[in-house]
Amino acid sequence: MKHSEPLILNKEEFFEGFDNPSLQEKVVGVKIALLQNDNGEIGLGLGIEAPPLHSREIEEINRFFAKKYNAEEMMQKLLQHYQDQRSQNADSKSQSDQKYEITDIAHPQYPWLHRIRALQDVREDVHQGDLGGFVESERNLSQEGSCWIYDNALAGENSRVIEQSTLHWACRALGSSIISGDARLDRNVWVLDNAIVAAGTITNIVTIQGDARILPGSGHSFPVIKNDAVICGTVVGNVEISGFYELPPGEKLENHSGEPLKIHADEYTGALMEPREPQKPKGFIMPEQQKKRSDRER
Repeated sequence: MKHSEPLILNKEEFFEGFDNPSLQEKVVGVKIALLQNDNGEIGLGLGIEAPPLHSREIEEINRFFAKKYNAEEMMQKLLQHYQDQRSQNADSKSQSDQKYEITDIAHPQYPWLHRIRALQDVREDVHQGDLGGFVESERNLSQEGSCWIYDNALAGENSRVIEQSTLHWACRALGSSIISGDARLDRNVWVLDNAIVAAGTITNIVTIQGDARILPGSGHSFPVIKNDAVICGTVVGNVEISGFYELPPGEKLENHSGEPLKIHADEYTGALMEPREPQKPKGFIMPEQQKKRSDRER
């Protein structure tokens, strides 16, 4: 069982609405962390700092926690907290320690996004001085690990590309999405909303959106998703999806065996989603040249 660094919760805020003040008084501190089991499943772990408690007292606190806190929202809050900490750590590094810089080269269509340039050798195919894709700020691409954005791919808004993950060609990470692990996104893949891609190869006009989760399985197995699929649910392990397949919200495909679970859909269902435009930051003023170009395009 792997776990993240715990987030320390404010005791008074955590127990707001709790109707057992004597039990609350026993508790010294509250922590919560993300847990990942051997099957790659991610969940929440609650830690209570207190003198030895009876099992019924522990159950009472756990029931209160499950009732008061939405698991998906708390997981997203934790992931955002960890990445905020990483961003703050990156900001404190000197320029020589950073792996990339954000250049003055603006995106031709979205001028609030700018190209990145490697300040050191990042990967076998990314060397010092090489240009990469586009970001809105350092929040979008971690200064740690070997994660990288290639070609004309972009990451904007509150999205995060971290660890060893990569975006290629014309991929987009938007919303509060997270690309992590050794996930590889290639060609026209769009990851939107609160989606998390923590493993796998995703390629060729695929949309990952909503609260979708793409997760590794046991034995280093990972999903492969390609060719017009739309994923709003959860995919775990050795699953291969291709064609016009749509996985609705709340549904889960999971396979930890050595043989891939193959799913292919030939018939178009109308589920394909046009890539939405990156949202312009508040207060950003479009350059006059870009305004004229936009007018011509309309």
